[in-house]
Amino acid sequence: MAIHYEPAERLSRIAKWKNFFDKKSLPGIEQDLVRQQAIDLLHSVALDGADILEAWSSIESLQLVTASRSMQIFEELLHARIISDADVLIFVRRRVGDTIAESTKYLVKTGSAQGEWRPTVEAAVLERLAYQMVNYRESTVEAGDRAPDLQIFKPLMALLSIMTSILTPLVPLSAGPAVEIATELGKFIAAYINDLSLVGLSTSDDGKPPKVFRVAFGRYLPPFVNIIAQCNAELSAAILLMQQQTGFHDQSSSSEQLEGGIRDNLNALTWQQSIIDLPLVPTRVSLFVFLDAMLCGRPMANDTALMALLNFRYNDNASSLFTDLIMAAFDILNNAVNRATQDSTGSIDIYRSFITNKLPLLLEMLSPTIFPPLTAEIFITDALSKLESFGDQFSNEAFDLLGSTGILADARQEFLFACALHGLIPESSIESILGDVPMQSVPEAGKYVKENLVAQFTANPNKAKDLIGQLEIMEGNSGAVAASIVEIIQTLCANKDTMTLKTICNALSCKPQAMDVLLLFAEPVLFLQPLCSLLEHSPHQQDQSESHPIYEEFGSILLLILVFRHRYTLQDNELGLLPTNSFLRRYLRSMNNSRRLETLDDMERQYLRNWIRGLFDSEAISDEIVSTCPPKDFYMIVPTLFDQSLKASEIGVLGPDTIKSGFEYLLEPFLLPSLVSGLGWAANKLWETQPIAPHLEHILPIVTNLVKPSSLSAEAHYLHETVLSITAYELDRGLRHAQKVHPRRRDIDPVIVALQLWQRLPRNGAATHLELESWTKTPHGGMLMALRHSFGSLVKWSNNLVNSAQVALNSSSTGQQPNNFPSSAPLYTHRILPTAVLLFGANKVLQALLKESTKLMTTNSCSPEIVLDILAALISAPAAQPPRSGLTLRQMLDLLLADAYALHTSKDEDGSKTVQAEFIVRLSRRVEAQCPARPVIVAAQTTDPMAGTMAADGTVTDVIMSLDPMNASMNGLQADSAALAETEMLDGTLQEVNMADLEELMDGAEGGDMFGLN
Repeated sequence: MAIHYEPAERLSRIAKWKNFFDKKSLPGIEQDLVRQQAIDLLHSVALDGADILEAWSSIESLQLVTASRSMQIFEELLHARIISDADVLIFVRRRVGDTIAESTKYLVKTGSAQGEWRPTVEAAVLERLAYQMVNYRESTVEAGDRAPDLQIFKPLMALLSIMTSILTPLVPLSAGPAVEIATELGKFIAAYINDLSLVGLSTSDDGKPPKVFRVAFGRYLPPFVNIIAQCNAELSAAILLMQQQTGFHDQSSSSEQLEGGIRDNLNALTWQQSIIDLPLVPTRVSLFVFLDAMLCGRPMANDTALMALLNFRYNDNASSLFTDLIMAAFDILNNAVNRATQDSTGSIDIYRSFITNKLPLLLEMLSPTIFPPLTAEIFITDALSKLESFGDQFSNEAFDLLGSTGILADARQEFLFACALHGLIPESSIESILGDVPMQSVPEAGKYVKENLVAQFTANPNKAKDLIGQLEIMEGNSGAVAASIVEIIQTLCANKDTMTLKTICNALSCKPQAMDVLLLFAEPVLFLQPLCSLLEHSPHQQDQSESHPIYEEFGSILLLILVFRHRYTLQDNELGLLPTNSFLRRYLRSMNNSRRLETLDDMERQYLRNWIRGLFDSEAISDEIVSTCPPKDFYMIVPTLFDQSLKASEIGVLGPDTIKSGFEYLLEPFLLPSLVSGLGWAANKLWETQPIAPHLEHILPIVTNLVKPSSLSAEAHYLHETVLSITAYELDRGLRHAQKVHPRRRDIDPVIVALQLWQRLPRNGAATHLELESWTKTPHGGMLMALRHSFGSLVKWSNNLVNSAQVALNSSSTGQQPNNFPSSAPLYTHRILPTAVLLFGANKVLQALLKESTKLMTTNSCSPEIVLDILAALISAPAAQPPRSGLTLRQMLDLLLADAYALHTSKDEDGSKTVQAEFIVRLSRRVEAQCPARPVIVAAQTTDPMAGTMAADGTVTDVIMSLDPMNASMNGLQADSAALAETEMLDGTLQEVNMADLEELMDGAEGGDMFGLN
């Protein structure tokens, strides 16, 4: 309820709050303290939430709205419920008109280009509001402990009305704060619709949302969405599709509108059916794109999608299938070798392992398609011989330049012996295929069998390190090894054999290359979900005589989970985490953040007191301390333990030697994994370094001693390396900040140098710094132009391969020598495509690719069949990570397909629009044909965590998850034709906003009767 005061009293109270915010916005003041003091101030100086936000927005430190300190204060106000979501919307409504007007005048006056305005407060608070709703409100749904926040509804409709009125004269929107605010408001609307559906408001007695919501959203949302569609097509489409899926729209369309929509749909369908498909021209370039997408980031065990592609492209043509698949595999290896100077992710090993360990298994699966007298040996020999012809990059000279032991030569030899291992070719044929005496042989142990490996490990668990090491060997047996490791982990988790699990987790966590190979054959959730479930359900028995082993086992399992999460940027669902109140979710959310003592409960305070005494007293860590504190509770207080120790050091309670010797206990193997959160806290703390702040004198020795310990045991050494591989990057950034603040200090640089060895780039498909720098400097268009160039180079390469094959065919019949068509692969990485989608959105990326397609077919004389084939390959290529914002390329293509008929019927003097519309139809058909079926949207389900299966994903929540910049996903959004047709109908029913109608509507929705409305 709003609090009303006389104007003078209101201004006085706002001034007091402003003074409070000015003081609390300084660095070094803890968030929990700000929250408590704000609560106390509210009791003494009561003020309406929107007015509190006015005071907050005027503080001097909010010169840049992205200033982390100011936004932290805003979040604390939300968490403490000092302000509500409705207050934020009212605050934005008060300011948005002036903000947009002033910024528009500024842009017109200065002629500023895109991106040169200062971020607005309104956009920032809406963004954080949507983020909070997605990430924190959703966590309470499963417990069923809250009702929908109906207080938001009225101010949201009012804000929608005002924004539509403000933005309408500014159409067409292109850039500036107006676009920024509208975009963030759109994201919040999507989050709110999802929130209403999650708490059960999406259905009432008649299976529909209450009428008040249907009418209001149906009347006021389409005009707003129609405006923002001009600057963010993906977001507008997502909102409208969500609105349709959840039922929050007015279904009282007139029969004329319905008949018109049906008639248009029938005309569009008839037109689409009249378009004849282009013939399929399969080249290995499409496979090259697919395989590079599988391996350029997190390695993917995507056999289903690959088999669907192969089945579509080759059907029963085993000869072309074998040849193109083998050649494409060597293409990507050669490409990785050529890109080695630009690619710092260490990709070559995984490409090589794919050829030796995965490719023979795929060929073995495909071998039943070969009918006598043909054999796999014939096709393999033919493929390798073609690598040496037509001036290809795999000519004999290319192999010889690398030497007899070079990467490409070794890969060819390893591949042949792996094929012999799997019975695809006889070992005796290898010498004739190579044209030289081979330097290796088929492994003496022969072909591994998963069941045998599991039995051998069960008989001797001490062989864990040897088993893990087998993953990295290039002999063709890694698939069986990976399958055995997954089964062993699942079995050990089911049996709760944590002692043996510790051994295998320690062996795997320190071998990143082995982890990469493991993911070639197994989805991470298959073995991480049982581990996560085991940690959640692990009991802590205080009566055990020795508790150190429990900590060792717990820490080793947790460390392996953290390594996989860090290296591959795994999302929570890919880890197989349990519901939101689980230990791992809480730990991962706050693993680097300390807490105020006032926020700890009595048990946590006792744990903290005992650990401080154990670390810094001369008696050391006793079994009593360890046995009385469960590992989960210890890991939750580690950042606070570091924080309190630092404060004690700063005030002289603990001396430097005491601090050093105390933290050295954390280098013991049973405690070492806790340094992931301890050093993570230290990295955050280093960012608070100020010219006169004293804490650097105390925290730097702690970091130095933990990064560069004087001595470590053999077991601790490997654990320490693993911890640093997770924390080195953030520590490096924090130390460099401290170095900028104190440039004369000489004790910072040695720590930075020591960390360089452990800064392994995550294999998550993200572009490297050198790649981004190169792409963004592309003339005449920056990164989008670089993408067009990459696409064009693939098309030209494919075109040249087809021409080379045709010339070779003609020469074989005429006896003439073939011409040397340039057929070498371009320097390409699939990382450019998801990076471009992330930065520019699927709409702009797809439009850029379509423009390049037109150019290639018209000015470069490239075959339309080849252009279509390569573009379809790019769109349907697998992705380890879903896009963090907006739609996927495949979903965007669905939207373009829905508008293709309108494009075809629009005025077009030269016929180019009709050509483009027909190309879109053919492209959509090709993508759908070579992609596996998309999952149906269903409600999220949770299965038995020990069963090793994933919960179904793809609810409407996925549309909203794109609001989270770190954990976003859009898996579930499906743009089917029915939804698109309804979207078009909504776009055609724009109505003028009338706030009087809204007031009348809301007056009839007061109290509990709202839920009875139809």
